[in-house]
Amino acid sequence: MEKKKPLSHMEYKMKRMDGSIFFYEASCLAVKFNGEKAVLSIGKDVTVSKEETMNLLQKSEKLAILGEMSAGIAHEIRNPLTSIKGFIQLAKSENPQHKYFEIVLSEIERINSIFGELLFLAKPTADVFLFKDIRMIIEDVVTLIHTQLSLHNIQIKEAYEWDMPMILSFSDRRLPLPLCAGL
Repeated sequence: MEKKKPLSHMEYKMKRMDGSIFFYEASCLAVKFNGEKAVLSIGKDVTVSKEETMNLLQKSEKLAILGEMSAGIAHEIRNPLTSIKGFIQLAKSENPQHKYFEIVLSEIERINSIFGELLFLAKPTADVFLFKDIRMIIEDVVTLIHTQLSLHNIQIKEAYEWDMPMILSFSDRRLPLPLCAGL
């Protein structure tokens, strides 16, 4: 048997004798067999795996749409929530004895945190790790929480060792935020 140039890998949509449709994947090779041209074909029924792939693709598309919708809704709710939080903080500064301001502010923070996680989940990305200077990460966290700390008359003094090692960290700058959530 003498081999010839391979033919392309193909997928066929076929009909069985009972009328049902199935998908057949075949690889063919032009050959000479006993001196005559022939086609050697090897194949298999791929109907089940094709259906599973299509189902996964449809689910993935639905989840992507759901993620986009969730992100849009979360943004629309967070914007007025930020205004409400600002007005509550202003009212609290004018009337610090009122006991309900702290409760309202903590509940707004809780809602904000939930929507923050929803936004984070709505935008899935591949994890990328980079070597980073731990001092820079700490400075980012301090910058992020500076306003909250100022409201409570808390100051942070930063002091670092000169020979601190680099650490392997997520490249996403938003990740220090969960560290600050408990403050």
